[in-house]
Amino acid sequence: MKKIEQKSAPHAPSKSLIQWGLGAKVFILPVLLYILFTSIAASYLLPPIFILFFYRDFATIMLLFFPYDNNEHQRE
Repeated sequence: MKKIEQKSAPHAPSKSLIQWGLGAKVFILPVLLYILFTSIAASYLLPPIFILFFYRDFATIMLLFFPYDNNEHQRE
């Protein structure tokens, strides 16, 4: 018996296109996850780093969160 070679249909996409399509999906997903994660992480990490960089004194940091009125006890 003769071996029949299978030929791809003319309308079928080439193998490289299929591989590129899969590669794009596999590549884009981690990139999107990375962007999402870094944006979330930055929103949580940058404010404390910003505060600590500009207000290195602990008392100043505490005053940012708990403002204290020094003249409060003198009021009637």
